[in-house]
Amino acid sequence: MRPLKVSVLVGLAALVATFVWFPGCDTRIAATDIPLDAAEAEKASIAGYGEIRIYRDARIAAGDVRDWTPATEPDGLDVLMISGGGAGGAFGVGVLSAWSETGTRPQFDVVTGVSTGALIAPFAFLGSAHDGTLVHLFTSGVADDLVATKFPVGLIGSSLLRSTPMRRMVEEFITQAVLQQVAAEHRKGRRLLVLTTNLDTQRAVVWNMGTIANSGRSDALKLFRTL
Repeated sequence: MRPLKVSVLVGLAALVATFVWFPGCDTRIAATDIPLDAAEAEKASIAGYGEIRIYRDARIAAGDVRDWTPATEPDGLDVLMISGGGAGGAFGVGVLSAWSETGTRPQFDVVTGVSTGALIAPFAFLGSAHDGTLVHLFTSGVADDLVATKFPVGLIGSSLLRSTPMRRMVEEFITQAVLQQVAAEHRKGRRLLVLTTNLDTQRAVVWNMGTIANSGRSDALKLFRTL
């Protein structure tokens, strides 16, 4: 059996198994006034993309996750898991940057992220060349106010927070070039995964970001940014 080398950058999370996906931020691709029940949510899909997401608690046959399985090398598999939390995000960026400076940071075969970790994950996945972007995000004040409150209007709406600042930041830094680089690495057998939470069903959802990037669809960048 090939060795599995797991690196975990955590804020408040703890890892107790080989692959543990942590419930993260709510992502709604299309809003509806009528929540889906569990059966409807199970069958829901995003047209034209195939199997780009799985529920963390789903029972999946091996043949159904072929595009999710990373290519392995004789010396094992390097996995990076990035937790959430604002302070945890800054901590993770600092660790990655310092790790690059030592010259020992590997090219990770699998990178996963949740919440703030999902914002960091694409750049961590693409390697040390993107450390400057991450450091800028967490030291220039860009990431200080990613959400704005909607009080008191939010009390009768779908959320208390407005994601406009975060969306602007994502649109600025997650570009078509980044999408193409993620797609290229996905074709090499590397995997980029992020996790969100479906609040209607209270289930964690894992998204295959490399498959989205590699889809060739005109709306792939929009979906990638939304997640």
